[in-house]
Amino acid sequence: MIACLDVHYDAHLAAAAAVVFDEWTANAAIAQYSTVVGGSGEYEPGKFYLRELAPLLAVIGQIGEPIDVLVIDAYCYLSDDKLPGLGMHLHAAINQRCSIIGVAKNRYQNSRHADEVLRG
Repeated sequence: MIACLDVHYDAHLAAAAAVVFDEWTANAAIAQYSTVVGGSGEYEPGKFYLRELAPLLAVIGQIGEPIDVLVIDAYCYLSDDKLPGLGMHLHAAINQRCSIIGVAKNRYQNSRHADEVLRG
């Protein structure tokens, strides 16, 4: 099973959502979860996990299906020398119980280690 996760936040609250699919080619989700938590904090370059880890863990805690892969809107590694990004912090926080795929909308600084994927 695959869960795709994202977080939206304002100055005081963070809303996290998860959509669960049974396979990569699924046409529809089998479950959806969401939660709101307080204290989203300010964005700090290289420390995205401080802002998003708690809301992600809160929504993951609601998922009832056995998840094999989590897809997140963030990097797993921030550099060629494997400086941990949100994905690696999340992987550690869930005791490595599933794989994490990071898909970031924007390139982090000079992140040459990441492959760019274009839609269309």
